[in-house]
Amino acid sequence: MYVIIAEATNMGLSAMAESCGVPYDVLAWTAEWYFRPETLEAANAAVVDYHHRLPLTRAFGSGTLSSSDGQRFPVKGKSITARHLSRYFARGQGVSTYTHVSDQHSTFHTKVIVATAPESHYVLDGLLGNETDLPVFEHATDTHGATLANFALFDLVGKAAVTADPGPREDHPVPDRTPR
Repeated sequence: MYVIIAEATNMGLSAMAESCGVPYDVLAWTAEWYFRPETLEAANAAVVDYHHRLPLTRAFGSGTLSSSDGQRFPVKGKSITARHLSRYFARGQGVSTYTHVSDQHSTFHTKVIVATAPESHYVLDGLLGNETDLPVFEHATDTHGATLANFALFDLVGKAAVTADPGPREDHPVPDRTPR
C-alpha cells in the first residue's frame, strides 16, 4: 500500500520510507516485483467489484451506464507520451488520461494517451477491456468521443453509445438511434 501511495502522490519511495518507517529496500523490492500495470488493473477491478456489491451503491445506479472523458495534465521532465499543446500546457508538455467511470461513480478504466491524439479512438477500449463485474451496456461521451465509426462499432458489439451532443448538425451528423 505504501508503494501505491508513494507513486500516486509523486512522493517517491525515499520520502515514503522516511515517513512510514518501512526501509527503502523493502519498498523498492515491492515496487520492482509487484507494481506493474497488470497488478494495478487487478487491484482496481477488485475495488470496483467490492464497491459494486455494496447496497448503498445501487442508489447511484445499476452499473449499466458509463461515461468517459479525457483530462490533460502537464508533465515535467522527459516522457515519450508527452506533447507540446499550447492551448493546455502554455510552453510545456503534457499528456491526457482517458478515464471511464460508471454510473455508480467508480473508475473502472484509465489510460494515459498522447495529448494530441483523438479521444474517439479510446472510447471502446475501456468497455471491451472491462474486467469488473459492472454490467455496462450504455456508454456516454462528449463530442470528442462521438464519431460515426464509434456508433457503428458500439452497435457491432451490442452496446449503446450516447453523446451529450444536442443533436445533428450539418458539420457533425449523428446517426438515428431509434429502436428498429
